[in-house]
Amino acid sequence: MVLISYTNIVVDDFGYAKRNPLKRYIYFLTHMHSDHYQGISNSWDYGQIFCSTVTKALLLVKFPGVKGVMTIPMKTPTEIELCKKYKVKVTFLDANHCPGAVMILFQGYFGTILHTGDMRFNMEMIPKNPHLYPPQNISNENGKCSIDIDELILDNTYCDPIFKFPNRDEAFKMLCEIIDKNPNNRVFLCVDSVGKEELMVELAKHYETIIVVNEQRYEIVTAMNFYVEYFTTDKSQGWIEVIRKGEVEARLKEKNTIAITATGWANTTSYQMPDNRRYVIPYSLHSNFNEMHQFVKSIQPSLLQKVVKNNTGKSNKIYNITQFSQYMVTLHHIKQRGFEFFLKNYTDEKRLSQEYRSIMMDSRKQKEINQDLGIELTEQDNQMINHMMFQDSNQNIFSKQKQVRKGFKLEKPETNKNFKITQFIRAKQQFVNTEQALQKEIIPVDKEKRKDNDSEITEVTKQTKDPIIID
Repeated sequence: MVLISYTNIVVDDFGYAKRNPLKRYIYFLTHMHSDHYQGISNSWDYGQIFCSTVTKALLLVKFPGVKGVMTIPMKTPTEIELCKKYKVKVTFLDANHCPGAVMILFQGYFGTILHTGDMRFNMEMIPKNPHLYPPQNISNENGKCSIDIDELILDNTYCDPIFKFPNRDEAFKMLCEIIDKNPNNRVFLCVDSVGKEELMVELAKHYETIIVVNEQRYEIVTAMNFYVEYFTTDKSQGWIEVIRKGEVEARLKEKNTIAITATGWANTTSYQMPDNRRYVIPYSLHSNFNEMHQFVKSIQPSLLQKVVKNNTGKSNKIYNITQFSQYMVTLHHIKQRGFEFFLKNYTDEKRLSQEYRSIMMDSRKQKEINQDLGIELTEQDNQMINHMMFQDSNQNIFSKQKQVRKGFKLEKPETNKNFKITQFIRAKQQFVNTEQALQKEIIPVDKEKRKDNDSEITEVTKQTKDPIIID
C-alpha cells in the first residue's frame, strides 16, 4: 500500500509491477490478508517478495506459481541490496495481528522508517522488541522509549476515540459466556479466511474439543504448522465450527445452532445479541484507539503516515439485522479524529535525522537516487510504457472472447457497440505521430497539444474498458 520514501521498496501493493513494468522494485508483504496481497496472481513474476516464513507458506498455498518469494527471520536485522550502490537493513517484528504478520523496520541511507502493516499493540510488545525499544530507553518520562523514527507508517484502522472495544482476553471471556448460556447447541464461529486462529485454539483448549473447519482453512493451518491437532474437517468430531460470514443465514436453518461473529467493528464493551441466535463479540486483530495512542506515544516519530489511505470504502455487513448492521456501516465511515491528534501532539519535523532531511530537501539528490535504484525513467522509457498501456487498454476493442464453462471452446466475437471505429483510428494515429516525432527529434512537442492528445486518448480508453466484476 505504500512506496517507502526515497527507496524502490513497495509494501503491500503488488499492482505497482503492472503499472510500472520498466521500473525495478523490491516488494514486501506484511501478512496474508487479501487487502494486502492484492495484485499478486499465480503467474506473478515481477521481482523479489520478502515476507515471514509463515506468510510465505500461506502465499504459496494460494498462489503456488509465484516466483521470487524470500523470507527474513524474525527479530534479525538483515541486509538487502536495493541496487549496486544502496543497501537497507530490514528487521521483522511481530505485529500481533494474524499468524505471520510483521511490522517492518527499515534502516539505511534514508534514515529510519517503521511500517506497522496491520497490528494490535499491547505494552508487552515493548520489552519483547529490543531492536525497536532498547532497554535503556524504557524508563523515559515522556513516554517515548523507541529508537528515533523518521517516518512511522501506522495501521490507522480504528484511529478515532470512539473505538473502545476491549482487549482479546476480555473478548474471549464474552465468547465463553455466550457458549455457556447456550448448552447443547452447535456453535458457528464466523471469521475471515485467515486470522483469529489463536482464538480457535483457545476455544479448543477451554472446552476440550476439536474445531471443525473447511478444507481451505485446514490447508492454511497445516501450511502454518499452527496447532494442527486442534483442527478437523470432520463435522462429527466437534461441535464448534468455523464458517464464513456469508454462510450464516443458511447454516442457522439447522436446529439447535447459534452463530457468533468476532469483529472490532462491533465496538462495544460487551457482547451484542441482535436476536436469540446471533451474537457479536468485539474481538479485533487491530488496535483500539487507546492501544494505538500508547503505541504512537512510545514512538513519537518525526513524520506520521497512514497505512489505510481511504476509510470510506465499501463495508461488509455481518448479517441482515438492519439496525445493528447500519450502526456498523456508520463506523466504517467515521472521520479519523485521532490521526490529527497524533500529528499535533507526537510528531515534529525538527527531529528528522540528517540522512532523511538531506534527501527530503534536495530534489536533485532524490532524482540521482531514483536513477541508481532504477525507478527514474527516461523519456523513451515513458513512451514505451504509454504504448504498452495503450495496447493493453484497447486490445479487446473490436471483439470480446468469452470462455464457456465446459471445455475451451470460445464463443463467436461480439461487436462492441459502445465504441466507434473512427475514434480508435484517430486516437491511435495521433499517438503514433507523437511518438515518431519524439523518437526522431524532428519537432518539439507542444505541451498543450500533447495534453489534449492524452486526454482524448484517455477518453477513448475509458469508453472501451470492460466492466469490472467484483467477486
